[in-house]
Amino acid sequence: MEIEFVLPFELWIEILSWLPVKTLMRFSCVSKSWKSLIYQDRDFKKLHLDRSPKNNNQVILTLQKPLFSGRTFFPFPVRRLLQDQEPSSSSIIDDIPFEEEDEDEEDNYHDTIGSCNGLVCLYGINDHGLWFRLWNPATRFRFHKSPPLDAVIGSTLHFAFGYDHSRDTYKVVVLCSIYYGRRLGGQLLTMVHCIGDSCWRQISRDPGLPVELDHTNGLFVGGCVNWVALDDLQRRIVSFDIHDETYQSLSLPKGTSELPYVEIQVLGNCLCLFHDDNRTHFVGWKMTEYGVPESWTRMLSISYQHFQCNDVILRHRWLVCLCGDGNILMLAKDEGGLVIIFNLSDNSVKYIKFPQKDFGWVLRIT
Repeated sequence: MEIEFVLPFELWIEILSWLPVKTLMRFSCVSKSWKSLIYQDRDFKKLHLDRSPKNNNQVILTLQKPLFSGRTFFPFPVRRLLQDQEPSSSSIIDDIPFEEEDEDEEDNYHDTIGSCNGLVCLYGINDHGLWFRLWNPATRFRFHKSPPLDAVIGSTLHFAFGYDHSRDTYKVVVLCSIYYGRRLGGQLLTMVHCIGDSCWRQISRDPGLPVELDHTNGLFVGGCVNWVALDDLQRRIVSFDIHDETYQSLSLPKGTSELPYVEIQVLGNCLCLFHDDNRTHFVGWKMTEYGVPESWTRMLSISYQHFQCNDVILRHRWLVCLCGDGNILMLAKDEGGLVIIFNLSDNSVKYIKFPQKDFGWVLRIT
């Protein structure tokens, strides 16, 4: 029986568009019209996305399953870490997003490759090759798997995930990098899959860009996915436009291209870069106008003394996010379950070590 509302439906749309995702999921049970609006109306989804908090970060916790190579993923809000709520087996065991019996026996989730508009892209492998699937942590909804992709023999694979706004579609990008050595150079093969299509497309065999890429997934910002590449002993950013499906090369901030290690992240819809400075400071840069290298601006420089540690912090991959009003810097170790929360306003530091007894954690920030 459909419920009648006193307010006009247009006004309910306005009200619902400001609600958190989990609240919307509960309200979808109110009526058929609300359920259709929340789950199927693309215009409403875009409106809700535009009005969602941009700092509503989550840590994706990964459980390594003990008997085989598959993994299970758990969303954990960053705000709960800031409230001293540490994740534990008892706090999330009832919130498992994937049930074992729902999975194909031959498929195992392997890892995440990126996130966009609240969706996380997962990938796995079976006897037919690599496959990808989108997952909404808030709704637990999973899209159909992509067609399998055969790995190119002798290549190193680099993944990325982004949104083509003009076509209202999500794309998975796989770079197959074959490096023959400094003298011989290499080859870069680019494969693209639009979520919902039944095939992969080959874009280019030789875009004329460096093929020795850092072993990280590409980051989506400014309509492009980005990797750090090494070109003739200097680092630069290789950028792939999701809509035009073309490449460009972006230079790093002055004085950073020859550093042995740099890390790029996306903060506040800006491409950011972090590095160690003379083993004394943790330094961050922000590209205020995407695609314009001249717009690189130093955003922070924090002494390791404030972190209460030494330069070892940069010897492993860390994920960075700015929380709340931008005064909280969070560094999450990619593997091992360690988080450092640094308050930029008063230089206070807090360490959070995730439990290792029941779960093997791998962290991603989305």
